[in-house]
Amino acid sequence: MSSIIKRGHLTLKESWLWSKRWAVLRRETLTFHKSESAHQVFLIIFLKDVTRISRTELKTYCIEINTKERDFFIQCRSDDDLYSWLDSIYENCPLLSDVSSPTGFLHQVHVDFDQNSGMFTGLPDQWSKLLQTSNITQQDYVQNPQAVLDVLEFYTKNSADDTNRMQMMQSPPESNSNSKFNYSNNSQSRPDHQNDHYTYGSNIASPNYSNNKPSPPPILNRPNVSELMFLSNKPEAVSRAQAEAEEYEQRKKQQQEEQLYKLKQLQNQQYRQKAEEQNRSQRDNYPPKQYESEMYKKNLKQVHLSNQSHMQQSQNHEPNSKQYYFKSQPQGMTVQASPKPTPKIPINHNQNQYKPSSATQKNVQYSNSNHTKPEPNKPIYSQPNDAISDSGTGKSKALAALTSKMENISVKPKQETIRLSTLNESQIMTKLREIVSKNDPKLLYNKIKKIGQGASGSVFMARSLVTKKIVAIKQMDLKTQPRKELLVNEILVMKESQHPNIVNYIESFLIGNSDLWVVMEYMNGGALTDIIDNNSMNENQIATISLEVCNGLHHLHKQNIIHRDIKSDNVLLGEDCQVKITDFGFCAKLSEQRSKRATMVGTPYWMAPEVVKQKPYGSKVDVWSLGIMVIEMIESEPPYLDEEPLKALYLIATHGTPALKNPETLSTDLKGFLAECLCVDVDSRATVEELLSQDFIRNYSRPISILRPLLE
Repeated sequence: MSSIIKRGHLTLKESWLWSKRWAVLRRETLTFHKSESAHQVFLIIFLKDVTRISRTELKTYCIEINTKERDFFIQCRSDDDLYSWLDSIYENCPLLSDVSSPTGFLHQVHVDFDQNSGMFTGLPDQWSKLLQTSNITQQDYVQNPQAVLDVLEFYTKNSADDTNRMQMMQSPPESNSNSKFNYSNNSQSRPDHQNDHYTYGSNIASPNYSNNKPSPPPILNRPNVSELMFLSNKPEAVSRAQAEAEEYEQRKKQQQEEQLYKLKQLQNQQYRQKAEEQNRSQRDNYPPKQYESEMYKKNLKQVHLSNQSHMQQSQNHEPNSKQYYFKSQPQGMTVQASPKPTPKIPINHNQNQYKPSSATQKNVQYSNSNHTKPEPNKPIYSQPNDAISDSGTGKSKALAALTSKMENISVKPKQETIRLSTLNESQIMTKLREIVSKNDPKLLYNKIKKIGQGASGSVFMARSLVTKKIVAIKQMDLKTQPRKELLVNEILVMKESQHPNIVNYIESFLIGNSDLWVVMEYMNGGALTDIIDNNSMNENQIATISLEVCNGLHHLHKQNIIHRDIKSDNVLLGEDCQVKITDFGFCAKLSEQRSKRATMVGTPYWMAPEVVKQKPYGSKVDVWSLGIMVIEMIESEPPYLDEEPLKALYLIATHGTPALKNPETLSTDLKGFLAECLCVDVDSRATVEELLSQDFIRNYSRPISILRPLLE
């Protein structure tokens, strides 16, 4: 075996998951191991097969390695680390050329579980191979076959979504990057907006957006089944008959989607024609400015109603893509008001700390109306965790797991709002111009240096010429943004979320029609991830950070905003020890019309079981993620990080509350806090407001100055 050229920890993209692995570079190979002490090779890349290597903006400090069979993405810890790996790998690759990226696909399947043989029948080849390369055992099949199917469907669906997003961005404008950013003849990278978010500070992350309503899908080529597997040394050939069947199913589904898309376009055109006819009769009744305002509001309403109609028609015509898994959504929701308990006042060790208002709000409960709804089919297996809510012992079960009714959403009655995803590009740009400043940012800010590069733009450290304060400016070219409404939504949420424990939005500017500047508070203490990696934290420090994050979440939840991606990467510290939440790319606004969400977004290892199981969820998913982040601070990594991606999802779905590695070393209050956060039963799980009065927070939190040693 040749001598080692370079080794160290890298974060490897495994399908759509990112896992920390130990990498070893030799003259002919780059191998990945589960840990530094693990001798078994987890993945091997033969350098003779590498056709291209370049820096990519898929994530911060990310390298893309292309081979003839597949692409690999690895994330480094810093710019210096990135270029060190980039140079070392490049020097040992004998050839360079362009390759195309893999494509994904979905199956229509009918899967059963044979209790006698303990095996699944009717599994598509893709799923069979995924199971073969995972650590999910036959005993797991027998114990909970429905959970196995859940995570397979969850995994492949997200893989397909990730591929579609990559396809949308395969033709960006020409890059001005120099040779240091790209070591091939093709300087074009493939950014991915899946991970696009606003993050400022010493650890600049790439942007993150959830894709709730995707654009009409691109035409898919016949996929290579082996490309959908993470670990496959020599992919088996797919039979010609099976390949033809897959192509037929894809063409059929594509034709149906194209027909639906054309139908939507036709109906939109009809709505516009009707609106124009009505406008002619009303135009003389309004002064010019009032007329324009009235018609703009009216058109927004028509577009919203039109899209609601399209969504319903699309659901009626959409083929069933998963016959093995059955769910029904409640229809005809009614609203009942119930009194809200007296809010608890959060602990405040910081003089500038936010204090929640004592004003009461009405709690809104949702119940099924008398409208009839289809009788849901039963899943092939009843999951044990589904019955926990009837036991009334959710917190005690969570505490036991650590050591070995759905949630009410508080909303203010509001008129139905127009969803940005229903607006066309012209209306989105009009909305954007309404919220940005009309001033020239070049007269207000002086850029000092570039501190980061994301898929959607560059981040600069700048100084305000008015206040002389240091700020962060993210500069984006809207011509490269496939979903501009996500940027508008994120800016609107940030404007409404000013708080001492949130990385605050200052202002934004639109220069011309495409140059967007977003000015944010600058955080130079770095991400909590870096602090966890470089320090051992005591319980007072853990409690203090938990308190600060809880205060920020409490502010968001009072506005009916759920963050959906709480983790150490998205918590930043300032030079003065302030702790702030960042990254609103996955956030969602709850309302009377949408009191729950079911979209699969977030980072898997921090996901609550109800998200993995694709059940409707509310703000308590942030509480679960907070609990996992506390385990990060205790054990330096989230649970299941060393597991195969599928096995990790299976364990989250079935085991629920993870076990601590050394519970005997922790205080009773800390274990109690985790039990409050990590209840599988959503009704028993604490709210953020309840966590603020929990014993661990009250007894162990200190002024934020206790965090200063972590920043040194």
